[in-house]
Amino acid sequence: MIESSTDQIDTLKTVEFPHDGVKAYYITAQATEESMHEVFDRVSAEMAEHDAKIAFQYLFGGRQLYPKAVSAIKNLAWPLTLLHGDACTGECSITGTQFIAISGAELNPVMDGDRLVGNWYDTKDARYCLLGDIRGDDLSLSREKQARAVFEKMEALL
Repeated sequence: MIESSTDQIDTLKTVEFPHDGVKAYYITAQATEESMHEVFDRVSAEMAEHDAKIAFQYLFGGRQLYPKAVSAIKNLAWPLTLLHGDACTGECSITGTQFIAISGAELNPVMDGDRLVGNWYDTKDARYCLLGDIRGDDLSLSREKQARAVFEKMEALL
């Protein structure tokens, strides 16, 4: 059973995927720097209505917007991965966000030191893991070395 809902006011779209007694919600919303506080609050409220916990979030926009996005979320209790980063050209604004939320299963944190970088949960048949915001510790390294460091970190975390 897949359900879909759309709110025309802020283009919040939610798709529900039930599996093995667990429901995964994929929430997509257009957001700007001006509207992100309201959008994040709406997503949190809608997921609370479904007794779902947010497990992961993508934010589409320039890296310089990361601090504003983090401060726009009242209680950031999930990994927030910024897509585009500094690769976007011209004016890099926030263009949208996507959340993954889970109900019917306990979310277990994946920590990188004191930083939350993921959540895992079980169903009857499988264990799922959502990782995000994993980065190399030395950003001065080449892209190739940073990529290797990220994969090594993921291997160590799992």
